[in-house]
Amino acid sequence: MSTELKIIDPAFLNQEDRTELDTNIESMIASFKSNRQEINRLVFESVSALTMGENYEQELAQKKGLRRLLGGITGSNKRLQDKINHNRAIAQYAAQQTIQRLAEQNLMTFDLITAVNNKLNASVVAIEWEINEVYATLAAFFKQSRSDVIQLENRVERLERNVNLLNWQNSIEYQLFDGVEYTDLDDTTKIVCLVRDFYDITKGNWTTSDLLLLKTAMGTIGISPKANIGLFDFIKSIDENSHLRQHLLGGLQISRMPEAYLIPLCGMKKLELLSGEEQYVVETITDELSQQGIRMDEALLREELTKKYIRQEATVDMGMTVNSYDLILEMLFNLREACDRGLLVPENADSDADDSNDTEDLDALFYEASELFRTYHPVEVRPLLEKLSDAGYGKANALLYWLLCDGYYENGDYIKDDNLAKDYLKVGYDSGECISSLLYALFYDSPDEKLVKQFLPYVQELAEQGDIFAEYALGVTDLNNACGEIDYFSAVQHFLTAYQTGFYRAAGSIFLRYYNGDEPFKKDWVQGLLWGLEVLKYGCPNRVFDFAYMLMNIENFGCTDDNEKQSAYEMAIEQWVSLTELGQCGAPTNLGWMYEVGRGTPSDLEKAAQYYSIAAERGDNVGQCNLAYCYLNGRGVPCNREEAKYWLKKSAEQGNQRAKDLLKENFS
Repeated sequence: MSTELKIIDPAFLNQEDRTELDTNIESMIASFKSNRQEINRLVFESVSALTMGENYEQELAQKKGLRRLLGGITGSNKRLQDKINHNRAIAQYAAQQTIQRLAEQNLMTFDLITAVNNKLNASVVAIEWEINEVYATLAAFFKQSRSDVIQLENRVERLERNVNLLNWQNSIEYQLFDGVEYTDLDDTTKIVCLVRDFYDITKGNWTTSDLLLLKTAMGTIGISPKANIGLFDFIKSIDENSHLRQHLLGGLQISRMPEAYLIPLCGMKKLELLSGEEQYVVETITDELSQQGIRMDEALLREELTKKYIRQEATVDMGMTVNSYDLILEMLFNLREACDRGLLVPENADSDADDSNDTEDLDALFYEASELFRTYHPVEVRPLLEKLSDAGYGKANALLYWLLCDGYYENGDYIKDDNLAKDYLKVGYDSGECISSLLYALFYDSPDEKLVKQFLPYVQELAEQGDIFAEYALGVTDLNNACGEIDYFSAVQHFLTAYQTGFYRAAGSIFLRYYNGDEPFKKDWVQGLLWGLEVLKYGCPNRVFDFAYMLMNIENFGCTDDNEKQSAYEMAIEQWVSLTELGQCGAPTNLGWMYEVGRGTPSDLEKAAQYYSIAAERGDNVGQCNLAYCYLNGRGVPCNREEAKYWLKKSAEQGNQRAKDLLKENFS
């Protein structure tokens, strides 16, 4: 990289925050390296973050993309999240570093950089002088980046060329569209034909050298690569010619509103909506104007509403002109992104999900839900996942399965439903979604080796694209012997990859290896403590319970230092108190035991009996038995054989052997 992006001076950041931000950015990029869609999104969202105005907090509240970017950078660090949410300069520095690292690692493609350049050139002039300076600096940086990409490509020896592409280029002047040679078409139609042909021949997989061949093809059919064309005029011409639109989109239709950075497709979709589902907006405005004696052409109104929409969502002036070559690259970028994101569907495809959710972007909703799920916000995420499941979004069912298996507390009630969790797996399996189907094969009934082998390659492919839930599912598969021996080491490698973006379940699964001592891992209090602290960041109660239990019995995990043991016991008490306050039934039993024996705290039999009583009332059979023992022997409470008998029976009914023995000894 021959240039450096210098907009924000990091001197205002302390070294700790700067180091943590840089580390988190590297981790985030590493997790997305093989995922072209996520890299493209990172670039556009980083540009948006850098060009935020003084009203930063309001912009952040309104724009999901910015929240998504900054959340990905800060991960689960709430201290850093709070800082970045209230300090524009920190957010801009983080965005700047993200762009810089992506450029240094050559992760920005030629067509992506061109699309960003077009957006910057068309960006609405800001009132704030500072922001205009940022636009200028960004434009210069991306211009240099595009040059660097070409130079890098030229240094790499090409062992083979796309022969079909070369043949097409050499015969371009004889190609026909609707019986007319390309050389005789108008410029808009020429561009559409070049885009469609190039996309079909390359199948959406091209190199920078391939893209440079387009310049020769353009010259051959009489369109200058540097000739300017109005962006909105181009979109409008396609909107007015359904045959041309069909040709550009390969006979498909845009199923929902694209991401704001896909500006041409956004404009096309908005014009379409204003002629269909949103026609009422146009009619309402024209009726209102008519009542005031003003006549307004509906077609002109649609155009103005579309321009205003793009200006609001993408901060872009649709009245801009762009050179023809750059427009072709942007259209190719838009088409590839649309295909990658499932935006293009057959015109007669079922659209039940779109009908039931109007034009809601299910991908965006899933991203929002997955971020909440990843960081364990069960109460907030469950209704979103259920909505996605109802709309036919298959992957949501895998997340619902994990959520309902883990359980969570809401208003003091513990919500966990293994049967409903499996029902959601069945829904995901029936939809054909690969992660849900793999989990279905493993856990719905007994493991089905044939089904596991059927869906495993699809999940592996998804994991290679950077999907953390697919990566985690591969780790889960390694813990199961459906396809051979259990491989704890391989499982942990998958869990470590999944945890790079801070997935709560991955942290818990790694912790359990040191908690259980699964070979080649040993029961290890140091590693257990490190991963247990990661578990605490999210607060999933079943893993916090395991961590507190390890702390309470730290000597069984290899800890011999008395000071370390005392610290662990005290931390265990803190966690048992927190879980007790949540409503967990076993936590007060363990807390009572620590007070009874004086572990981490002076012995206090009254407190022990109080906590046993809480556990007994919540139905914990060990707590019931311990409380009964207190009543039998007057430990922390007055002797009371009736109470003792009552609680021993309750405990024995749940199968507690000690309670059965005490009943036999004292009341037979």
